[in-house]
Parts: sequence; C-alpha cells; structure tokens
Amino acid sequence: GVYSNVRDESPINISVYPREIDNVLLDVVVESNLVSSFITEKTFKALFNGMPFVVFGRVNQNAILRDRMGFKLYDNIISYDFDSVFDLETRAEMLCQELLKLEDQDYNQLWEQTRDIARFNINRFFDILLNLDLMPDRFAEIARGDIDFDFVGEHTGYENYTASAYPQYAEELKNLRQKLIDKTYQPLQ
Repeated sequence: GVYSNVRDESPINISVYPREIDNVLLDVVVESNLVSSFITEKTFKALFNGMPFVVFGRVNQNAILRDRMGFKLYDNIISYDFDSVFDLETRAEMLCQELLKLEDQDYNQLWEQTRDIARFNINRFFDILLNLDLMPDRFAEIARGDIDFDFVGEHTGYENYTASAYPQYAEELKNLRQKLIDKTYQPLQ
C-alpha cells in the first residue's frame, strides 16, 4: 500500500482504518463542527495511524494543529492557504483545487515525501497522549475517564450522544494510553 509502512512500524496496533485504505495517499478529514476548534477522533485517527491528512473544519483548523498542538502539516505536497479563508464555499473550493493538483502525481513518490512527517506526527500524538497536560482539555478528560456520557447526553440536547461512537472512542483512547504506558513507548525513528 501507499502509506502502510509507517502504520506498520507503530509500537502498538492501533489502526482504526480498514487495510483497503492503504492505497490512499491523503485522508481528507471533514470535521463535524465548522465553527468550533474542537478536534475530534476524525482528525486524531489520521494522526495516530501515520496517515497524511488535511482537515476541512473551522477556519485555521490545520494551523491550530500545527501552532498549538505541535503537529506537522503536509505542506510539502499541499498548500494550506485555504485554511485561513473565512468564506466556507471559497475555502472548500480552494481545498478541492489543491487536491486536484495531486491527481496526476506519483503517489509513491508523494508518500516518500511525507513519510518523515507521518512518523513525527505519530510520535507527537503519543507524546500528547502520555502527557495529559499537553492534551486539549476535553481529550484529557476522556483519557482520564472523567466524562459521564449519560450526563452529557441529558444536558446538551444530544439524546443520541451515548448511543454514538463517543463512549466507545473514549474507552479506546484510555486503553491506548494505558498500552503506551505499559510498553514504555519508544518513538519511531
């Protein structure tokens, strides 16, 4: 596959993607909320699987990942100029234009250009997961098991909140953190 090498190097098996996606160069992550900077599992699964990604979310969503959380972007193969555009339609059009530029490229060559960034992002994700002080507050609460999903569902108007993937994702995040602690995680080289 195009990007499976870094995922296969991961110190623990954490893939949430089917193996068929190994032939995809770039995960276009569409966040559920286009006005809040809250980062969901949609973005984090690309990070901890070592998959190159671009996020379509709120304005400056990618910049937040880079500037506030310390992740590297794949700006060696795609321009993130769209990320700072306030008009949603213009931002979407600019992202589509960037993606079209990749269409006729050699994906294996592009993957080689992104491999070191993918490794860095896996390591950064694990660093954050092991140090809850580096993690966004909501994810730290999830990793510690401090969120009562029944309470959140009742008090936010999201009746289906507890039936959603969030409780399962929270459990997976706690388990992943514990696996990293138990295995004394060593960064990928």
